[in-house]
Amino acid sequence: MQTILETSCVKRQKLCMIYKSEGGNFTKRVVRIQTYDDRLINAWCFKSQAYRRFLRKNILAIEPVNTYG
Repeated sequence: MQTILETSCVKRQKLCMIYKSEGGNFTKRVVRIQTYDDRLINAWCFKSQAYRRFLRKNILAIEPVNTYG
């Protein structure tokens, strides 16, 4: 996951992630990473149209958005 986060920050690349909230809800989100550390990811969330914080431990899957069809 570290390499994907680094690349996303440098290239300002959108990522698609599956996230489990603290309440146990699963969501699929497209985000653009702003900053991150060992615990948190700060990102623009296209689903909520707002900056959000995500716990890294709750990210179940993450990959670059395919922009080529």
